[in-house]
Amino acid sequence: MTAPSIRRGHSSGNRLSRVFSVAMGLAGVTLGHPLCAQPIDSVGVARTAYREALSAPTREAARELLLRATRAWPTQSAYWAPLARVAGRLNDTATVTSAVRALIDMQLAEPLLADSTLDRWWSIPTLAPLHREAQRLAGPLANAHVIATLADSTIFAEGVDAHSRTDALYVASIRHRTVFEHRPDGTVRDLLLHQDPRMGAVFGVRVAPDGRALWVTTAPHAAATPAPPLPATAQITGRGALVKVRIRDGHIEGYWPLSPDTASHIPGDLAVAPDGTVIVTDSDAATVYVLDPRARRLRAIVDPWFRSLQGVVAVPSRVPGKPAALVADYSHGLLHVELAPVVMGPRVRRLQEAPGTTVLGIDGMVWHDGALLAVQNGVTPARIVRVQLDAELTRVQSLAVIDKQPAIATDPTIGTLWRGGFAYVANSQWSQYNARGQRVTGTALSPTVILCVPLPSGAATKGTRSSASTPPVNASCTRSVARSP
Repeated sequence: MTAPSIRRGHSSGNRLSRVFSVAMGLAGVTLGHPLCAQPIDSVGVARTAYREALSAPTREAARELLLRATRAWPTQSAYWAPLARVAGRLNDTATVTSAVRALIDMQLAEPLLADSTLDRWWSIPTLAPLHREAQRLAGPLANAHVIATLADSTIFAEGVDAHSRTDALYVASIRHRTVFEHRPDGTVRDLLLHQDPRMGAVFGVRVAPDGRALWVTTAPHAAATPAPPLPATAQITGRGALVKVRIRDGHIEGYWPLSPDTASHIPGDLAVAPDGTVIVTDSDAATVYVLDPRARRLRAIVDPWFRSLQGVVAVPSRVPGKPAALVADYSHGLLHVELAPVVMGPRVRRLQEAPGTTVLGIDGMVWHDGALLAVQNGVTPARIVRVQLDAELTRVQSLAVIDKQPAIATDPTIGTLWRGGFAYVANSQWSQYNARGQRVTGTALSPTVILCVPLPSGAATKGTRSSASTPPVNASCTRSVARSP
């Protein structure tokens, strides 16, 4: 038995460890945290059982260990396909059926159809209807269309945001250590951030509430072009930073180093609350950083739930006048984080998932109409989902797949709201570079594509299981396709 395929990661290089962290979970996390011991213990049990199953001496032993893993953590999709495979070799019809049903409920049956060892099972009467359903779900769901193409194939895009007044798109470049502005007429302007030697790879980008500046995150990365030499008198602390950039001319107005200075940082995404609070997620340091309005330094929040932090959105808090955040952890799902100190109760709590859903493997996300719109690239194939939450932000009520186009969206990352739609980077280049920042042999680079999914207003999805959703044709995402020179 082999481990599930690894597609993305978060350490320096091509982030290959990130999907591995989805499957293996809490490596290095203390399981006895008093505020959330039971949930973390369950994930720890699943992780240990799965790891032992990979080297089990017999198929029977592997099946029992995989059953233990799926019972402890049923929303971890990476465990179900190996269980179906092992159970199939043991002629265990009941277990094969339950594993197939679990993946179909999560709309993640593609690995089953690609597994030739299961072919003989599809003709069995009890499994034939499930096979037909899996085939139906496996096709693309092409709701999004191209709204922008940046012709430079070496951008290695990660983050994207849109200006609410000008419709300009801002695309963060890991490779070129800058941000590109894609204007409505199709022209592109480089903000030339790479001219500042403090700038490493640029990961996240968000437009400030006043519309005159950008907030961006930066850190060294092996795939980034070399920075110019630093002046002998320069004093730069930290290996990553939050940066404020004036849109008009690319001038850097503020620079806040991440701490500790010796840690590796991948500040992959950020959000800006209505009051101006900036929230940064750092997947390598497993830390949430907060820059309060008018503060001179970042505040750091750490918690046992933090393993591989990705997307973040600002939401209302239990503390009056203070914002909170929803954070996507690749390994643990959605977390609610109180940004201000909490006197009673946990500061971080994990949202419970509805049966038949999984919110593991979420990267970028935004808040829209009482739900999360998210890029879920830690599953195969990657997809865009709408996650409906309860009013108290304690549990996932439902999940709907709203776009899935693996032929175009080969490596989707982060998205933003744009003209009533969800616009996202479709083809970042994490899989084209290895951990040393070198091009993977045999891979080809292509122009950066931004796709946009039309969003019907007030489309709250009811129910408890995953579903596919086809938004009606409306006025969103209607700008004519513009390609940069």
